Amino acid sequence: AVKQLASAISELQKSRKELDKFISSECFKVMKNVCTLIEPIVAARLLSAAGSLEKLAQMPSSTVQVIGAEKSLFKHLRSGTPPPKHGIIFNCQIIRTAPKDKRGRIARVLAGKIAIAAKADAYTGNFIAPKLKEDLEKALKK
Repeated sequence: AVKQLASAISELQKSRKELDKFISSECFKVMKNVCTLIEPIVAARLLSAAGSLEKLAQMPSSTVQVIGAEKSLFKHLRSGTPPPKHGIIFNCQIIRTAPKDKRGRIARVLAGKIAIAAKADAYTGNFIAPKLKEDLEKALKK
């Protein structure tokens, strides 16, 4: 039974790696600017939550910041609890590894750059990610 469980876990890990590779390659084809700024898996989750690239591009950065935290956002609006600082973008390495007191600011700056990158991907197709990444790094150093 233990050997069967170990082989099943091994197969699941292989399947997950293959799925990650597929999602990364397909996501980079669709949203190259967003995928350059953040991990492709997180970009795919944002795209899925938004519904389409056009809908994501039309969203303001404040909405991009809290996509995936709708439950706590509405709880905040209803009963006055503290507002959410981040939703799906919390899974980004930049935010996840940041000190807890800096995460809100980093999420706000990152969401702004993601919103710009999504607009470029949806409407122009220009590759502006290096400039956005440079601006992001400058903002994070402050």
